[in-house]
This record gives sequence, structure tokens and C-alpha cells, in this order.
Amino acid sequence: MDKKFWTSEKLLSLTAVLISVCTFLVFLYQTNLIKKQQYMSVFPYVSIQHVGINTDAYQFLVENNGIGPAILEKIRVETEEGKIYSDVIDYLNATLTEKDTIGFLYGNLSQGLLLPEKESIEVIALTDEKESSARRLFELLSAKKIKITLGYKSIYGERWTCSNQNKTPIKQ
Repeated sequence: MDKKFWTSEKLLSLTAVLISVCTFLVFLYQTNLIKKQQYMSVFPYVSIQHVGINTDAYQFLVENNGIGPAILEKIRVETEEGKIYSDVIDYLNATLTEKDTIGFLYGNLSQGLLLPEKESIEVIALTDEKESSARRLFELLSAKKIKITLGYKSIYGERWTCSNQNKTPIKQ
């Protein structure tokens, strides 16, 4: 009597193993899709803005108009002469002269600062309510005079940079 190699038990076992492998592959694919969806659901969009340029209510802002918080990692202020500063206020302190009588408040940008979504930070806010002061601050903080670069990341570690010379953040 000749026994068959492919018995019904072997075929059933092989089918069960193939179904398990296919299920595992589908599970991996779904996990990858969920991960991509999570990354796409968090996109901080940081920009540098001048508000009220020719008014007595001038403000220099950093805004997060995206989805999810932004964590600042790098702040760099570079002048057209090549001098580098670690903050906007350091640059203004070095640049403003005795004859510049400008009243303003400032908020420091620092590494590790969390900028929530749909929020902004007043980096500079004019307090003396003079249009001439607003024009002078705008002149000093304009993209023609300095390049301000901010490096930031999302909560998932994706990194971007933005600057006052490029309106769109660049993914790193």
C-alpha cells in the first residue's frame, strides 16, 4: 500500500500557515499606514511675521499656524555683514544707538521653547506708540538687513527650518 505524501492534514496545516503569514503581512501594512497617518496629523507651520508696520502698534511675531506644537531647537540671527547673534534682542541691543529712543517689550526665543498650535509669540512689541519707532524697528528687523532662521521639530521628531527670507518652512 502506497501512502500519499500530501495528506489532507498536511494540506490543512499548510493552508493555516499561509493564512497566518498573509494576516501578518496585512498587519504590518496597516501598522505602517497608521504610523504615516500619525505623522501627517502633526505638522507645525512656523512663520515669522511683521504686524502693523506703518502703525503705532508694530509687532514682530513668531507664529505656529500648523497642526500640533513646535519645539524650537535653533535660533540664529545673521546680519548682512556676517555677524551672528543667538536671539533677536541681542541683535537689537547691539544695533540700536543712543539716538534710537524706541520703547518696546520683547520676549526671548530660546531652545526648547514649546510653541502651541495656532499660537504666536510677541518677540517685539512697540510700546511708545510712535510710527517712526515702528518704521525703525521694521527697518532693523527686515529681511534686507538680517536673516532670522528658526529650527524646530514636531512631537514626533520631524525637523523643519523657517526664516524671515523664505515664507515656507523647509523639512530637514
